[in-house]
Amino acid sequence: MQRAKSEGSYQWQHASEILSGAGSASLQLGSFAFNSMVASAARERLWQLALSLQQEMLLRNLRLDVYSYASAFNAVRGQDTAVELCSTIMTDMFSKHVMPNTVVLNAAIIAVSALAWEEALAYYAMMKDLSLEPDLITLSSAMSACTSGSAWRLAIQLFRQAEMQPNIVTSNAAISACSAGNLWQEALAVLSHMEADDISYVGAISACRSQKQWQLALDLLQNCPGNVIACSAAIAVLEADGRWQFAVALLDKMRRRGPSPNVVTYNSVISACGKGQQWQRAIDLLAEARKMKLRPGTVTLNAATSACEKGRRWQHAEQLLRDGEAAKLRIDAIGFSAATSACEKGWQWNHALQMLQEMHRRRLLEVVSCNAALS
Repeated sequence: MQRAKSEGSYQWQHASEILSGAGSASLQLGSFAFNSMVASAARERLWQLALSLQQEMLLRNLRLDVYSYASAFNAVRGQDTAVELCSTIMTDMFSKHVMPNTVVLNAAIIAVSALAWEEALAYYAMMKDLSLEPDLITLSSAMSACTSGSAWRLAIQLFRQAEMQPNIVTSNAAISACSAGNLWQEALAVLSHMEADDISYVGAISACRSQKQWQLALDLLQNCPGNVIACSAAIAVLEADGRWQFAVALLDKMRRRGPSPNVVTYNSVISACGKGQQWQRAIDLLAEARKMKLRPGTVTLNAATSACEKGRRWQHAEQLLRDGEAAKLRIDAIGFSAATSACEKGWQWNHALQMLQEMHRRRLLEVVSCNAALS
């Protein structure tokens, strides 16, 4: 990846040098050469350079075309100001009497999809207003934008209303939307009409979580047993229903046969053990994750601390926080709240108040912690 980035940096730097040299030598570079340089800058996400090159084209009386604008949209993708930049680019495009095509609007949808699903749908609607035919890229990008923005109902609606044969990308986007909306039956319906891959099954398994369809999740897992993400998703379903025995059994199976569990796997198993009042097992699993050098973080620590809180083990909860500090972990309000509640359940009022004072010092004090100490 570093090599690719270096090569890309070289390309746009070389393009800039050519541009500078062309100016000094009075060379007449055409639209094709400029568009190539804009595309090179876009690949590196150097949106300022890309837009500057387009301004240079205008100064040289070169016409901007759909390729120029498609590259501009690609260049601003992922920027915090992508929504505003895309609006400016689109306005400029119409002012220059360049009509966007499907490729251009796809680039605009993708550019804003992670920030504003409403804007993504506006570009999607613009396509129909201009009598353009959306393609599978349009559909999957618009659906992903809706799901990212918690508008999963709209994503599913787009999928159902699409007048095209879905491919695996759009079908997976539909399953992701169903998962976000906890619609496990709809997810299975989509799954049954496609040639599914691991991504499909992970989405379908995740859709089972809120309705506690843990048996179904385990059945789905049989289709991709070697995928650690799928295994972790299944364990998360087991955790949601408090099936800690099954979660531990699946973890043990992963240890023996693979795939190797990751920190997300351990987070869910530890949380499941907490729900099952298995505080000692939760602590042991945290120690095991550290031994395996998985670098358990704040989420893992919180799960173990919450397990101790449910088991009324205030000494262990406090020790976990101390261990977390020693490991340079960020101790957040969730961890402190769990430890404070553990002290309260153990009638350790002084310890609970000390926790609250430390939270206040760190500006983490929350109402839930005050209630735990004062109840």
